[in-house]
Amino acid sequence: MIYPKPCPSKSLDTLADELGDIRREMRELKAKSDILRRAIIEARPNGAVTGERFELVILKSQRRTFNHSALPNHIRTNERYWHTAQQATVVTKPVQAPAQAILPLPVAAAPVEEEFDVLEPF
Repeated sequence: MIYPKPCPSKSLDTLADELGDIRREMRELKAKSDILRRAIIEARPNGAVTGERFELVILKSQRRTFNHSALPNHIRTNERYWHTAQQATVVTKPVQAPAQAILPLPVAAAPVEEEFDVLEPF
């Protein structure tokens, strides 16, 4: 994976706007990806499907999850069984333009704060 180099010459407000734009695009692409994924799974292909640029195969797997609520209380509350770590989360939310710069619009829903962490398996 190629990571971009830091942009120290850009101001923080510019970085905030760029990050917010990218996250909005990612949400839109994720929603589109989910729709396509559902359509492909519902079509139930019997093997690989090859398009002009990509081939897809549906792989099925199982995973086990840990049911924390099933643990005895003396384990859930004992700190020696848990590890605590700190992490920084960057929250982005849209900013409304100054009142004099916009025309009256219908009342829209309040902007939703978004927390976004990308976790990749190693």
